[in-house]
This record gives sequence, C-alpha cells and structure tokens, in this order.
Amino acid sequence: MKTIKTKTQPYKYEHCTYYLVSRKSNLNKKGITRKRGEQLVLRTRDCYARTYPEFPNGTYYEYQIHLDAFLKGKPCKKYYLHDTKQNHKHLLGVEIFESIDPKYIGKKNNGCFHVKGGVVTYEHQRQLNKELKKSLREV
Repeated sequence: MKTIKTKTQPYKYEHCTYYLVSRKSNLNKKGITRKRGEQLVLRTRDCYARTYPEFPNGTYYEYQIHLDAFLKGKPCKKYYLHDTKQNHKHLLGVEIFESIDPKYIGKKNNGCFHVKGGVVTYEHQRQLNKELKKSLREV
C-alpha cells in the first residue's frame, strides 16, 4: 500500500463529508482563512480517527466540512491510499486552495475530545463518567 497525491485538478462531486480537527472551538462561526503558501488538507473521518491517539495532549474540536457545492470546479489535490495487490484506491482526503466560509462548516454533536498520554476520551464519555461517579457517591 502506498499514498498517492494527485496533480492539481478541478474538484468533482465526491458526495463525501470531510473533517477538520482544531484546538479552536469557534471555527464554525469564524470560518477558516487560508494564508498564501499554507496547506489546508481535509480528511475523511476514518482517516482522521486513527491518528487521534498520536495528537499532543489537549482538547480538540471536530468539524464537518461540506465541500461539494463550495468547491465545484475549483482546483484541489486528492490523496488516496492505493492497495497495489487488489488495485483499489481509497480516498483519504483533499487539499484545497481556498478559505472556507463558516456556512460550510458544521460542528459535530459532542465533537469535542480530549487526548492525554495517547488515550482519547470523547466529551460524552466524560459526562457519563461524571454522572456515574456522582450516582456512586450518593449511594
């Protein structure tokens, strides 16, 4: 298996939702401004989720990016994982050259997770643990 990066090409509908992880909690209100020369790579959910334990310790917010209508015909580069044995390509993500308007960014419900020492804990898990500890104290 190897990773393939395509040449710059016009974006075509993929009917795919991309994700972006950031330490900022308000990207869905401010948008993303891409600076000249800066890479903006959006990944698929399964590609991102595997790398969460490798993130530095801290709190992260997960955003869904809906690009089909926004990027139609604009230049981009796509990343694929190519399985040479089965001759199958799996989409990993897309690199775009545009800033993203806030109306295309959606915050996932409970899209907050915490990384500490390579252990990933989602916000809803933390809430359940707090409620469980509270109920055990009351008993």
